[in-house]
Amino acid sequence: SSVVNGYHLASIARRRDDPIWEHSEHLREALDREERVLQDLSFENWVSSFAYIVKMRLQPSFDCWHRPESHPDLPLVVKYLLGESPGQMWFPVFDFRVFMRAAVEVTGTDAEVIYDLTELVYDECVEADEDLCGWARRITAEEFVLNHKVVVLTEGRSDIKAIQGSLRILYPHLTDYYSFMDFEGVRAPGGAGALVSMIKAFIGAGIVNRIVASFDNDTAARSALRALRDIQLPDNVRVLHYPDAPWAEDYPTLGPQGPTNMNVNGLAGCLELYFGLDVLKQQDGSLTPVQWRGYDETLREYQGELMNKAGLQARFMEKLQRCEMDPSLLRQYDWTGMEAIINLLRTAFHEYARSCSPEYLQ
Repeated sequence: SSVVNGYHLASIARRRDDPIWEHSEHLREALDREERVLQDLSFENWVSSFAYIVKMRLQPSFDCWHRPESHPDLPLVVKYLLGESPGQMWFPVFDFRVFMRAAVEVTGTDAEVIYDLTELVYDECVEADEDLCGWARRITAEEFVLNHKVVVLTEGRSDIKAIQGSLRILYPHLTDYYSFMDFEGVRAPGGAGALVSMIKAFIGAGIVNRIVASFDNDTAARSALRALRDIQLPDNVRVLHYPDAPWAEDYPTLGPQGPTNMNVNGLAGCLELYFGLDVLKQQDGSLTPVQWRGYDETLREYQGELMNKAGLQARFMEKLQRCEMDPSLLRQYDWTGMEAIINLLRTAFHEYARSCSPEYLQ
């Protein structure tokens, strides 16, 4: 919002130099009020002000801003939204799509949205039967990088199935924004090393799609990623590890010294570790342990692996199927781990989106 606010604050500074404004106390007072609003206006207080407008069922009015004494009880930001651009609900981001997304954040997806084209048709700017959706798609074609699906790569087929299935039931409105690697269709090999090779191939081919490569949070992944140390990743590629899990900080393990609890983040963080405590717990209530296997000479660390991974995958797929058949069961299960991974995908390109275009500043 700072880019848009800065643009309008600069406009205020130019208007102050106009003699018409200089000789009118009323206009100067209006400029002062507008400047105060813009200096403090953020996305967060825009959302709260818009929520107030919706809750109170307020209507745009020129007098709200230019005759503030007529609405003494309204907050200053609310007056500005209602009166500065009647019917447009001024928003601190240029892109109208971002405005609509922010509005839905307040109203929910069940609210009715009416797109009134009366003035555009009356002024002969558009035809009444014109395909404006098609026009919008053509306009945004050049924004391919930001509007096309994000390609998600993982170490294996089971990871894709679990993440894609979780996205489908936890964030169904986001499923069309992601494309997942089809291991079965192309018979691609799995593992951290194969994923590193795939990243190199995508970079070398100049693929313009945004790509998120999600590695396990373990020793094998960190070792394989050493092969990317001397490669400059382009802005459209993100290489990430599954996030550290709080429940993995004191986790049961089996090794030469017998059973012991320790922090397995960064050592044994395969996707199954994020399936939820309801999946990880065994019949006796204990967590499925990590078993220490190979030793990495370079990193001087052991690689850990959850025992009974096939059984954990089967239990998680059953959990997914139950919730797909009956969404009311969703909150009866633990989705903390999968939500953390999906959030990693959702936020992977926040900084990239901002650097590409000021219209995506939020």
